[in-house]
Amino acid sequence: MADEAISIAKPVDPDAVVVEAAAVPIGPLVVLEPDLRVLEWLKSTLDGIFERIHIFQNSDAAMGRIRQYLARGIVPTTLISSDVEPDRFDSTRNIAELLRRLRTQAPRMPLLVIHEGAGDPPTGVDAADAVMRRPSRAALSDRRKQAEVAASVEQLRRELRGWAGGTGDAPSGKSRTQSTQPAPIGQELQRLKQVSRRLRDPANRGDVLNIVLDFAAETFGRVAMFMVRDDLAVGIAQRRLPEAGGPDDEDFRELRIAVAEPAWFRKVFETGEAHCAVPSGSGDAHLVELLGGQAPERAYVAPIESGGRLAALLYADNLPGNTPMGDATGLDIVIHEAGLALDRAFLERALAEGGGAGDPVV
Repeated sequence: MADEAISIAKPVDPDAVVVEAAAVPIGPLVVLEPDLRVLEWLKSTLDGIFERIHIFQNSDAAMGRIRQYLARGIVPTTLISSDVEPDRFDSTRNIAELLRRLRTQAPRMPLLVIHEGAGDPPTGVDAADAVMRRPSRAALSDRRKQAEVAASVEQLRRELRGWAGGTGDAPSGKSRTQSTQPAPIGQELQRLKQVSRRLRDPANRGDVLNIVLDFAAETFGRVAMFMVRDDLAVGIAQRRLPEAGGPDDEDFRELRIAVAEPAWFRKVFETGEAHCAVPSGSGDAHLVELLGGQAPERAYVAPIESGGRLAALLYADNLPGNTPMGDATGLDIVIHEAGLALDRAFLERALAEGGGAGDPVV
């Protein structure tokens, strides 16, 4: 069916090794384009630049594949058509919101928009690293315009090589090093692997949230974990909240706030995605007061799910110094791994109890 992903494994062409050797990418390419004909044209046009290409007409399916790569410590390049429309079962309303969600989920991931023809791209693509152009649908089917199409192909391939990590131009005047750092390497990758192993170890099933909390504390100034019960966020553990006037462990475990009250929490609850934003509204002000009274410039909140339900919320800020927020890509990966670990524990418990759904494992 057209809505299914097509995964293309690239065969090795000995004659192309010398030409494309510098363009071998660190990660794959994910393409989102609603028009199947254009999607197939993009697939053939970009052949040989990336080791692997995944093409989708459905934004929810594309998001799922991106999450799979991030969970493995791989940061793909993502190419999104400006014609993308919201899915019937997806909460994303437009391309601007889709780009914001992807940027929050993986700040380092190259986000590229591809636009038809010479007209201006739609509004709301500011979160993209670059806007590229492709021939119109009419030109693609008009043999008289094959020279124009061929020129567009070469330009598009040259620009994509720049984002793939090889020789070529990074479009829109942006340097590759500004926004396309590779997947976590060196010490960071080693740290991710160690944490992932701990989360997968059955002996640590009861310590999953503490592992996530400790990892988050290496990225942010203050972190806190809330268990979600009956529409309430209940404090269960924290790191360094008292450094900005917040509660210690004992007092934090007494903290209760409605999940829907702070905009930070509400956004995550509604979208199921991590969210990083400035404080807004009385609900955020109430949470700020509960956590010590000093407002952060921005806060990061992420969901942790178990058994298909929201089990916990991770809150993080950079108080007391209010330094700029760091890259949360590694933390996003760890949170995904934590969800898988909780799901395994949930399934094991359900099987042990005879298949009952039960409550999420926290």
